Amino acid sequence: MLITEPKGIMRYYHCEKYQKRVYSSANSKIHDEPVCFEGALRMNSKQEFEVVVIGGGPAGAIAGRYAALRGARVLLLEQKKKIGIPIRCGEFFPTAEELEKIFVRSQLVPELYHIRDDLIAQRIEIVRVYSPKGSSFDMPLKGHSVHRDRFEQHLLEEAAKAGVTIQMDSRVDKVQNGAVYAKGRIFRPQVIILACGPNRNLLNPLGISVQKDIAICVQYLMENVKIEPRVVEMYYGNVSPGGYAWVIPKGEDRANIGLGIRRRFYDRNILKLLDEFIQSPSMINKTACGRKISTIAGLVPVNGPVRKTVIGNIILVGDAAGHVMATNGGGIPTAMICGRIAGEVSADHVRQDRPLEDYEKQWKRECGREFANALHTRKRADFVIYRLGWAAEILMRLVGPRVISRALKCAFVGP
Repeated sequence: MLITEPKGIMRYYHCEKYQKRVYSSANSKIHDEPVCFEGALRMNSKQEFEVVVIGGGPAGAIAGRYAALRGARVLLLEQKKKIGIPIRCGEFFPTAEELEKIFVRSQLVPELYHIRDDLIAQRIEIVRVYSPKGSSFDMPLKGHSVHRDRFEQHLLEEAAKAGVTIQMDSRVDKVQNGAVYAKGRIFRPQVIILACGPNRNLLNPLGISVQKDIAICVQYLMENVKIEPRVVEMYYGNVSPGGYAWVIPKGEDRANIGLGIRRRFYDRNILKLLDEFIQSPSMINKTACGRKISTIAGLVPVNGPVRKTVIGNIILVGDAAGHVMATNGGGIPTAMICGRIAGEVSADHVRQDRPLEDYEKQWKRECGREFANALHTRKRADFVIYRLGWAAEILMRLVGPRVISRALKCAFVGP
């Protein structure tokens, strides 16, 4: 049975697993998506929400879920029409066991970070780093490449089960004076959680800029490539100025092949640069028979956390807060850790008048050191790899895989 909601509202309701239908009176279309939502609150024009989350990625989904689990009435607004589409990342991240070694002070990783087998595209055992001159260094690191769209669907399903009302195809126009303006509607919650990525239209009016030093990333999903299925490859140097290029296996003969650059190091066509990388001597044997299936692009802030992550009744989380590891661009684990903190503090603020500033204090305790270490290492890598040139090869050989591994895992690498 279809349920007609007020204009612009999506209602999620339960049917057989992986056979959910979503009705939107905004565009009068039925969307079939491979995920079912249970327990979502019915949204109507009279309902008041105590917490509004802007953004349905990992940070927003986790924040909304944990706010709802603590008793808050939560609305999540997501501008995408379909969950997880388009994909916005390389889709690789370490296992929970590896993350516990990286975020040694965090108590949240084991509970948050269980990845279901059906969400995993390929299990990874080694990260292979290539120097600017082509020397390679193998480092053991267990991880997964995931199906990002299914992963996001899973996180939003869990949020809906917890009681979060989810509205897709809902672009937020502005956040002003503690209110959210979205598609002709105004929400005045007690807490706003901005999990909107590096969205300057929403962040700049708040005096927040995550685009000071931002990476521009582009990636092809390719099939019929010849790669080692359990090895992630990272290439540094002129192949990707200010960042690195990557090969991330996706199972069978597929891989995500992409790169990220920063404009102060390179200001020409990034797609051309990626095509040149795929045709380069180090890659041609792997990609000669390959076929491009899809192309994605995105922005990743790599200048560390923003100066303030709590502004009035607004909490910033995920890429919007600069919660990204500056050495490798990884942001999903930290989005989930900080998202949970944001959700719990928001609900406690609503129910018990807990200060929202506790959010900033807690995320700094959980992963602030790792953010600082990553930024420290990235700044030194900028100098060594992109300023000294030839010296990078010598230095990488001298320090070896152990120190390179520590740098990638955001441990402190002096001086």
